[in-house]
Amino acid sequence: MHTRASIILIDPDSKSQVDLHRRLATRGVDVRVYTCLKDGLPALRSRSVPLPDIWTEALLPDGSGLDVVDAAQVRETPVVVMSSHPESELVFTAYARGAYDCVFKPLDDTCLDELVEW
Repeated sequence: MHTRASIILIDPDSKSQVDLHRRLATRGVDVRVYTCLKDGLPALRSRSVPLPDIWTEALLPDGSGLDVVDAAQVRETPVVVMSSHPESELVFTAYARGAYDCVFKPLDDTCLDELVEW
């Protein structure tokens, strides 16, 4: 079993950001939070930081979770795509393009635990 030590969270919803950050931090995960693609992608592309996992909202104000999945493939970084909209085709497309997992918000504790430890 592997515990995720570091996660980049890209989520434009401040309520979701605060909730996930708090819940992940209580599980010992270091979380760096970004609200949009243009702020989150440089952290992924930086070679000076250890490879974190990426958790991203499917719909971002300046792109989509697909952009994150594509960028993460270069560094072979696991991406979890989240959506508040269960009908979102984007989530399923992301999974088909290589996302580690696709989940619907809000995440319950069981789902969160399974994503943090694998």
